[in-house]
Amino acid sequence: MSYSRLRSERLAAAKRKGDHTKKQWLEMLEFFEYTCVRCLGDNGSNIEKDHIIPIYQGGSNGLDNIQPLCGRCNCQKGPETIDWRPQGADWLKKELPEIYSQNISI
Repeated sequence: MSYSRLRSERLAAAKRKGDHTKKQWLEMLEFFEYTCVRCLGDNGSNIEKDHIIPIYQGGSNGLDNIQPLCGRCNCQKGPETIDWRPQGADWLKKELPEIYSQNISI
């Protein structure tokens, strides 16, 4: 099986477990002020969508399993499954919305 087909199949399985809309992702970026929730830097253009539990480890594509990370932090993350959103909310002196703090499951 080709890498691209395997990746497509994994993403389809992740979406069946949970999914989010573009609007929800943009609202999350706005809530975190377009800041990486791991290093608390890089306001703006280099923010990427990270799956807390990676899709290849069975994670979903749901809103409860994504977080904004800068490209550097996302590349360094590897198989780590730490949810950095509570730290980001604390740093911004905001209460983390319940929709982001749901229990993450595979």
